[in-house]
Amino acid sequence: MDSPSRKPWCVWWWGPLVAAIIVVLRWYGDPSADESLTLTAAWQVSQGLVLYRDFFEFHPPGTFYLFGALFALGGPSYAAAKILLAALTLATAVVLDHIVRLFTRRVWHRLVMQLTWIICWWQIAPISYQTMGHLASIWAAYPLVRAWQRHPRRQIGNGWFALAGLATAAVAWFMQPHGAVLAAVGGGMALATRRW
Repeated sequence: MDSPSRKPWCVWWWGPLVAAIIVVLRWYGDPSADESLTLTAAWQVSQGLVLYRDFFEFHPPGTFYLFGALFALGGPSYAAAKILLAALTLATAVVLDHIVRLFTRRVWHRLVMQLTWIICWWQIAPISYQTMGHLASIWAAYPLVRAWQRHPRRQIGNGWFALAGLATAAVAWFMQPHGAVLAAVGGGMALATRRW
């Protein structure tokens, strides 16, 4: 694995810059149905209602409680929700860039990774359980990748990779219902390494 680039010309800010541009471009526009669902449930949480007891949604609770806490602090606000989303997206772009730098020195690899991530992110509603699950899975993967990178000789068995996939999936599932895919990725990584 390559060490992170230390060259002064390395434009480490490409990813966050691209993310910032996308967030600004997506600032305008009407809320989607998923955004309306997310923000309505968050408002209900901010009013003291308990998800699955006082009202029901077919989605995990994480996103509703995150935005519910924001609304409890400052009142319901679409602008505040978008500002929180922008901050989380930019922070996640930095974390994703750091993960990529653990594996490659090439700036264009990092830029392609960020662009690919942004294109995938563009396909889902900005303020929604899908977006928050997406961001949360990157944050969950980061300490697991760092642990692997710091391990002597990086000889970690399949059990660790399976655990990493399941842990990332659990965090993503708390935000949105598709976290099982991440568990499959972790299992696939474990099988691909053939380290028993």
